[in-house]
Amino acid sequence: MNNNYIKQLDSIRAIAVLLVIITHWFPESHMLNIYTSVFNGVDIFFVLSGFLITRILLENRIQAEKTGTNKINVIKFFFARRFLRIFPIYYLIIFTLYIVGYRTGTDIKSNFLYFLTYTSNFYFFKRQSWDGMLSHLWSLSVEEQFYLIWPWFMLFLNKKALLPFIVISVLIGVMAQFFLMNVMFGDILTFSCFDGFGIGASLAWISTFKFSSLKKIYPVLILMAVVSFALQVMRVAGFIQFPSRILTSICTIYVITGITLYGEKKSFFFNTFLKNGALVFIGKISYGIYLYHLILPYYTTNTFNKLNKHLPFNFYRHNFYLIHLENFFLLILICYLSWKIIEEPILKLKIYFGYQKPNHFQPSHLVD
Repeated sequence: MNNNYIKQLDSIRAIAVLLVIITHWFPESHMLNIYTSVFNGVDIFFVLSGFLITRILLENRIQAEKTGTNKINVIKFFFARRFLRIFPIYYLIIFTLYIVGYRTGTDIKSNFLYFLTYTSNFYFFKRQSWDGMLSHLWSLSVEEQFYLIWPWFMLFLNKKALLPFIVISVLIGVMAQFFLMNVMFGDILTFSCFDGFGIGASLAWISTFKFSSLKKIYPVLILMAVVSFALQVMRVAGFIQFPSRILTSICTIYVITGITLYGEKKSFFFNTFLKNGALVFIGKISYGIYLYHLILPYYTTNTFNKLNKHLPFNFYRHNFYLIHLENFFLLILICYLSWKIIEEPILKLKIYFGYQKPNHFQPSHLVD
């Protein structure tokens, strides 16, 4: 399939961010939240990051070793490109919230250093509670910590040790969640998320070094995904206690493998459905959606509620859903403007930090 741009991965991002919105906008007892309990959107993002980032690093490692290029240059370009993608709107948001201060209903003024340094996951673990509209930023901290650590191992670790290292990372994540299962917020610590990143990284290793074996592995992945889904349902129903992240990760990696193998073939799910224009669009602006989605309702819900009181009763009696719909469309508009005015122009600076172009594959196009 064409590796320059994989539309279906944007659709996976869209599904992930929509699940996150449902989790945060709807009550825990709401029927829609049953689905988010089975498939956690944040965990899907972790798997995607593990897959894409690892594949980029491994492809560029191969190219650097072929050409005798200093791998430190790969590190520099990697960090520069990540910073261009992540930092601008993140710091725009947290500095704005800092200026607004306690009117945000959070403790951002007294704990700003955590958000400034992408360590808010440790902040929430320390305080043993969330902090309003800042709560979702923990996962961005985990991702950034992953970006800072992972490239050094993928580029400089002995090639034979790469797969064992990735497998050990998965085991660390699973074991950490088992041991911290009864510890509040234990699952947001960095090492507790290694299984999601590691599962994605394992597919990146296979698709880079053993691509021909993917078709042989795929039937096994189908079986593992079915078992994982069944265990998730049993976990949500309260029959078993089991770390959720690894189960979501296995289901996600099955889908990504299917996209890799069958994304350009006649397949309703991997081709037609996952190339849906609406999903691809939402996926493209998903970083902004994730960043803004918990902040926006704090400032708009009351206004929408006042406006909706003027609607006919047949509409207003569905006010709960109407407000969510209004917030969602406003969120999409804001994120689209953010993409066009801030994010996309800044991303054009990536041309100054381009990786060397491999003969068969340009990995830099795999990510935002």
